[in-house]
Amino acid sequence: MVNYHETLLTEGNRIPPKTFMAVEREIVHVPAQGIGINITLDGQAKGCYPEDEAGWQALLSHLAALSPNWLCITLPAQEVLTEEGALRTEAPELGQLDRFCKWACERQADVVLMFPKSVPAWMRFQGAASQPPAPRDPDAYGEMVAEAMRHFVVERGYRCLKYSTIFGEPFNEDGEEFSFGTPSGIDPYAYYVKVHAAVRAALDRRGLESVGLLGPNSADVYAHLETFKRADARQLDITAHTAAIDLHAYRMRFDYMPSSHHIFTCGLTEYLEVHLRQTLARAEALGKPCFITELGCMYYGKSRYGDNRGPARHECFIAEAELILRSLNMGIDGILKWVLLFDTTELRGHYHLLELSGGGYLRKDNFHGYSLLNRCMPKGSKILELKTEGQGAGVYASAVESPDGDLSIMIVNEHPCNLVDVEIQPGQAFGSRGFSSWVVDAWDKGLCKGGVARKDGRLGLRLTPLSLTVVTTMSL
Repeated sequence: MVNYHETLLTEGNRIPPKTFMAVEREIVHVPAQGIGINITLDGQAKGCYPEDEAGWQALLSHLAALSPNWLCITLPAQEVLTEEGALRTEAPELGQLDRFCKWACERQADVVLMFPKSVPAWMRFQGAASQPPAPRDPDAYGEMVAEAMRHFVVERGYRCLKYSTIFGEPFNEDGEEFSFGTPSGIDPYAYYVKVHAAVRAALDRRGLESVGLLGPNSADVYAHLETFKRADARQLDITAHTAAIDLHAYRMRFDYMPSSHHIFTCGLTEYLEVHLRQTLARAEALGKPCFITELGCMYYGKSRYGDNRGPARHECFIAEAELILRSLNMGIDGILKWVLLFDTTELRGHYHLLELSGGGYLRKDNFHGYSLLNRCMPKGSKILELKTEGQGAGVYASAVESPDGDLSIMIVNEHPCNLVDVEIQPGQAFGSRGFSSWVVDAWDKGLCKGGVARKDGRLGLRLTPLSLTVVTTMSL
């Protein structure tokens, strides 16, 4: 029973909780890649790409506004290769790949090529327990992948191709089935290592040592940890032939939210501090970068599980932004948002940042937040130490210094209703610089709020609920 006197408003109710932040000069981490975007050219984006020059210019102008540091492009092998391994030069997917790779090369954005994602039908095991199965001949598979990569890098000049993923989400230990299926008697984990060894050798024979392999491309952090647990039990190094470790991140929620029925999730603090931290520790021990190569939020729904529109909610963007900031502080080397364009007519989740509508492209609300994060963290940026204290529960921040010497403090307030007052001491190196603030919340989508006032050398601003606020010296 609530006592009447507890309901009375006081002057204290008008004063938001306060948080103080101080930027230190110590470098916490220098991410290898930063923040970027996935682009899928397979059936998941059927009908989403232009067929004329004007349409491509419009689409690429949106991509330029998004400003990703790197791209992951999914290229379906079955649509672009013959059974003899020759490229179908007339395939529309190759023309689309041309457009995006040329864009990336011009802007010095690195590219991960997910190729082939799933094994072409003519190269599969027959009668494997799960579909789509693994390739029956690792050496032939390696030759197919490496020859296509040689064509892209050497003949087409895609020097932006830095990584390749040769199989998507192979071990869904907490899902319905393995997508890397092998016949009875062939261990899928050992065979996965064998296939990667064959691809690595085929790439090296063509002088493509600079193209690194990524893996194991786990469906989420829970499956990722289980993959390593099972590999360790077999005394296997699942990443023996990969240049970096990668996984996907979807199944998280704000710490204060209840569990969902349609899919398992855990609070962001547990997700990051318990699960992701183990992944980062292993990557560090192996001396390899660690990437989140797909990021979305399934808590409010996904495809046929829950409301498929859920991933487009503003709350999802704030949860994703919080994960980005906190994981950057922990040492993640790169994050790729899923996805630029998506065909949702088959009840796919609304993860996309651009939507094809009326013959043109519309920027969805969450586009603006990702554009802001990308622009404030150009390639080569450093994560600086940021000391935080105060009453503002649910406030998380990351301080970023760009290669040009600009400072950006990116702040998330995850609280659903509380305002928070923040004071920031930018440090002597940035003490005389002018700062502006930009906000993404339920009302403003990447809106510039103008200059930030100082008092006694400190920057002062008020965070709105469920918001991303960026305070920066950059001219955005």
